[in-house]
Amino acid sequence: MKQPVRGNTNQTLYIVLKAGFLISLIPIIVLAFFNYPAADDLSAGDTAYWAWRDTGSILEVVKAAWENVEYNYENWSGVFASVFWTSLQPGIFGERFYGMTTVITVLLLLLGGFSLGKTLGREYLKADWYTLGCIVLLYLFTTIHLMPNGNEGLFWHAGVANYTWGFAFLLLLLGEILSLQKEQKEAKRMVKLIKACVLAVLVGGGNYITALQGTLWLGMLTVFFCFADGRKASRDRMKIASADGRKASRDRLKTAFADEKKADKDTTKTRIRQSPIKLVLKKNWPVILCTLVVIAAFAASVLAPGNAVRMGMSEGMGPVEAILQSFVYSIRFPVKEWTRWPVIALLLVAIPLMWDIADRMQFGFSCPAAVVALAYCLVSAGFTPSLYAQGSVEAGRLQDTVYFLYILALYASAFYLVGWINRCYRKMQVEKAAVEEKHQTGKSTKETMGRKIGKKLTWILLACFILASGIHLSINRNLYIGTEAAVVLLSGQAKIYRQENEERLQLLKDSTVKDVAVKPFSDPPKLLLFQDISFDSGEWINTVVAEYYGKESVKVE
Repeated sequence: MKQPVRGNTNQTLYIVLKAGFLISLIPIIVLAFFNYPAADDLSAGDTAYWAWRDTGSILEVVKAAWENVEYNYENWSGVFASVFWTSLQPGIFGERFYGMTTVITVLLLLLGGFSLGKTLGREYLKADWYTLGCIVLLYLFTTIHLMPNGNEGLFWHAGVANYTWGFAFLLLLLGEILSLQKEQKEAKRMVKLIKACVLAVLVGGGNYITALQGTLWLGMLTVFFCFADGRKASRDRMKIASADGRKASRDRLKTAFADEKKADKDTTKTRIRQSPIKLVLKKNWPVILCTLVVIAAFAASVLAPGNAVRMGMSEGMGPVEAILQSFVYSIRFPVKEWTRWPVIALLLVAIPLMWDIADRMQFGFSCPAAVVALAYCLVSAGFTPSLYAQGSVEAGRLQDTVYFLYILALYASAFYLVGWINRCYRKMQVEKAAVEEKHQTGKSTKETMGRKIGKKLTWILLACFILASGIHLSINRNLYIGTEAAVVLLSGQAKIYRQENEERLQLLKDSTVKDVAVKPFSDPPKLLLFQDISFDSGEWINTVVAEYYGKESVKVE
């Protein structure tokens, strides 16, 4: 059931932000269809491509993708979910479909962000959607348009399917878990449980950054829910046990145990009869199950024989060194590279909205230091798998994924800090009130005025951000991925890139030509091309292209 809209909402702001955000995605989506498979797209998707070329059967394509998963699991990498998705790059059905990768990626990020946001807003924060929706849109804009490497995070399928999709699945999983915890209807609860378990497998079997994050997040949520419910159950028992003294308590317990059927219908008596542990397990078993599923999938991925083969070819760090270095990297990258002025400006736009939501809540926000420390540790954990396995985090797709986690942690920490400041402000207002009646009289007016000021401040900050962006874009048009994509399209660079790719494909698909020599790209867009073939036909990437199209050799002339 849709939550009723309360007064003083931010509906107009939400409509403006949503329209602007959707418009900003248009250049990205259009540019995606000027893109072509490259490098690992071909080595990962070759068996599926051959299956489609020879049979035209979707079932055979899926079988081929699964065969690739089995091979990689034994010989190269245990991330079975990621390997499956990378094997199914849309270009296998025809290069013109390759752009669907970006479309799917954007949709998954939007679904993940809005799913988690709506669940938090309606079920936990009790916020109106327009206010929370504005924050979600600002978060998504920051995530998509300011990611460190647009090519590997949005356009290159082998990077996107492995990492960006993994993060989107993590958002969807968190949203589903939180929604599942609040669902009362048994049928809907089972449907959500199935969806959550599927997502848990996709997260646990995906890249190790989001797999570790999924394990940590679900583990923390399980402990939190069980602790909260156990504490509540114990408190309820203590209240009932001490209501009329020991004698009255014993009489009550005897009455409750007298009639089992009646006790089953009475929630209070059922709580008396059951132990806190049983109540906790009864309510939280779906969340516990999902946590065990993601742990099992993660363990199956980590223990794959292929991981030993791959790690034998790279120099990673020891576990202790990797963890310690992670804390260093989680300061270095956010401070030096990721926290650019648009990130700060968009967060400032969101702060008055956060204040509005926090001001309506009953939550105490009493542990800001602990929350910020936890957020820092979670972001740090994002670097650990790559440092342990490879000793490096220089790959753009790795940085993109940790950047996504950083922005999520940044917004969550900012909201908690805003809530804490709000409670401090409330406390000061109470202390200043001469009498309780005077405080109550002025409360409604002060809150209304404060929220009106907050709304005006949001509009002012948004206008400043747009103005500053306009000034900056006159100097650097690549400030946002959307504007960079627009420049590539309007300049004709994308059109030339498409023409040159089509010329290459004519040679690569010509069955009479076995040794192919192609012209180098004149000016390939950085957003589209991950890596091109070289002048040496013996290079791995040249060999991959030759095998994919059935040639003896391929090189740049």
